[in-house]
Amino acid sequence: PAAPPSDGAPVGAQQHGQYQYEACSPKDEGAVVNAAPDVPAPWGSGICDCAGAPDFCEALCCSCCVLGRIGSKLDEERGIPGAQSGQIDAGTCVGSFCGEGLLHFMVRRQLIERYAITNETLLETCCYLMWCAPCTLAQTRREMGYRGEFPGGLCVKEAPVRPMPQQ
Repeated sequence: PAAPPSDGAPVGAQQHGQYQYEACSPKDEGAVVNAAPDVPAPWGSGICDCAGAPDFCEALCCSCCVLGRIGSKLDEERGIPGAQSGQIDAGTCVGSFCGEGLLHFMVRRQLIERYAITNETLLETCCYLMWCAPCTLAQTRREMGYRGEFPGGLCVKEAPVRPMPQQ
């Protein structure tokens, strides 16, 4: 892969309003860039950073599909036979109709542990899911993209680019 330009902008980055998304080819979707950081860190974006963004709209209108893709990506990482990156895991998708809150909670807590995210307690996870599940789901998928494990989407095809810290 090509090295990023000297200005720090990723190769193939696209701007959508105030959000910038990095182009991602299907072969790159399975790459793990930084699945487990050496140092615990907070979420790469805020819970409300999705307002008006395409990832929020998809999480709001088709949350079972977003959870299905995240489930498929996690199954692939666990080596479950038949799991394919970028595909919707039918079991997760159907299961989300019956127990979406519990499934979403389990996925989010798994990623908090996997990425050593430090700034969210169990109670906070429950509150976020209760009051704005689409925002929480969009944030979860964004974080996977930041870590090189973007699960894909129906409308959002490119992995998000981690915002540069303000100085």
